[in-house]
Amino acid sequence: MRLTSAPILSFSALLSLFVLCTFAPAQAGPSLGNVLIVAGTDVAAQQAATTVSGELTTAGFTVTSVNTGVPVSLAGYSQIYDTRYDNHPAFTAGEMAQYLAFLNAAPGNTLFLMGENVSFNVRNGPILQFVALAGGGTIAVPALTSSNLETVTPPFTGPNVISTIQYAACGVVTSHGFGNFASTEPGGLTGCSLFFDEGQLSNALTGALVVVFDINFMATAPTGPAANEIPFRKNLEQFAASPASAPPNLTPIPSSALLLLIGALAIVAFEVVRNRKKPRQI
Repeated sequence: MRLTSAPILSFSALLSLFVLCTFAPAQAGPSLGNVLIVAGTDVAAQQAATTVSGELTTAGFTVTSVNTGVPVSLAGYSQIYDTRYDNHPAFTAGEMAQYLAFLNAAPGNTLFLMGENVSFNVRNGPILQFVALAGGGTIAVPALTSSNLETVTPPFTGPNVISTIQYAACGVVTSHGFGNFASTEPGGLTGCSLFFDEGQLSNALTGALVVVFDINFMATAPTGPAANEIPFRKNLEQFAASPASAPPNLTPIPSSALLLLIGALAIVAFEVVRNRKKPRQI
């Protein structure tokens, strides 16, 4: 009785594949997604944009930065960072409509809006108008500026493990609307940062929104050795990349691991071929 099995690659074919993978030039991996940064005209806002752009580009995202208002088309972007903390240029009703459409354009689309302390309520006011427009609830503009040590709340406590953050001078809001505080003042009832995960914005159920009322954690951090502004910022970037699930693994797999796997497969294939040539005993 003759037994048949599925054909397998010869040892020479597998060896050729191994050599090809070994000596072929390394190819860059695909982009993890397209990110838009709206920086405006202020120097600090542009510094914040440069910082985030560098970190996201290194992680594998394709980043586009603009120093004017919101572009006419937001098609193709999955994340937007608007760092115009001073409202230069102003956050208009038309841009709010664009951002709301963006949050509804695809599941997981995420928007970050930069606020500041009470001296910049000219910017904070329109941001909170947009929160209400998106269905996040009515939130009053900050009435207090703080440099207190705040408690960081999940998911912004990881993957860079932190439990506190100290902003240079942030605007404190007394409500998180239908969302959550990303960090809270002592007592846990107020805070300088908000987030709305998927399902928390009634007019943009598949989108996510983050608001931080401080420019320094992006533009000039760190302001102190234990401020934790940089890990908080990077945790925010991870959330923006994947708001409804665990943070993506942004570390590429070493090519050496792939080569070892191919080599092992070649050895196994060789042994199978050699054993198939031996006389079969009945």
